[in-house]
Amino acid sequence: MKRSLRSAALVCLAAAPCFAQDDATETKALSGTFALDLPSAYFFRGIRQEDQGLIIQPSLELAWRVYESADDQAPLAVDLLFGTWHSFHRGPTGARGGGDAWYEADLFTGVSVDFAERWSVAAQWARFGNPNATWTSMEECTIGLSFDDCGSLGEDFAGLQPSLVFAAELAGQGDGGSARGTYLQLGVEPSLELTGDDAAQPFTLSIPFAIGLGLDSYYERPSDGADRRFGFADLGAVLSTPVPFLRGAWEANAGVHVLWLGSATEEMNGGDAFQLIASFGVSAAF
Repeated sequence: MKRSLRSAALVCLAAAPCFAQDDATETKALSGTFALDLPSAYFFRGIRQEDQGLIIQPSLELAWRVYESADDQAPLAVDLLFGTWHSFHRGPTGARGGGDAWYEADLFTGVSVDFAERWSVAAQWARFGNPNATWTSMEECTIGLSFDDCGSLGEDFAGLQPSLVFAAELAGQGDGGSARGTYLQLGVEPSLELTGDDAAQPFTLSIPFAIGLGLDSYYERPSDGADRRFGFADLGAVLSTPVPFLRGAWEANAGVHVLWLGSATEEMNGGDAFQLIASFGVSAAF
């Protein structure tokens, strides 16, 4: 379920929870995140890609700070964003195409702007490639907005972290339909520190929730081509903790997501309206 760097997280590099921030830390000119995720199933915006066999999803995100205002009264920061995301499958979608397990290879680039202390806006272009030729590659443009309400409901609560994502397909269709579509996603991701500041092994619980909507021709029902508005709702619970025996800022996470699918995505999922997805992953920030 990760794939967030192209749908939500890349809208703005997620702000650290209140309890993880350090005002004394100097902003780096170049920062990034490497992640490796192993979900039990892979759905992209409610559309099933694979739900059998081993799924491995590595990713790399880079942010280059090109401008930062020295005015504390009107803070402004601009980052150029670059990244790549991949999905390797041992199930049926990895067995087709000559036995090649490399199902997806994505590239993206964009720019993000942090302003007014808590707001972030970003625009990106992404190309979704298919190395094993089991589907047609596609391109899209994404614009997103997020608000960091960290600390508004207590020091140990990172706020609701609301976000909005708008995406427009430029080439190809994510649903395999007849027309390029537009998409809107609304989400929140509250998180809470479960252990005290002096805990030897801190744990953080996050509860991400997102709703995906097709604005125009994004969720076309396979049986009759009808354009459906509601694509999915996704509710998750993710537990994360630092990995102390690895050098650097490594973190491990484990979670579960429940997907509620609309009529088009339900049909794409073999008639199942609900999908349970477990996940495990590690990441490193640098």
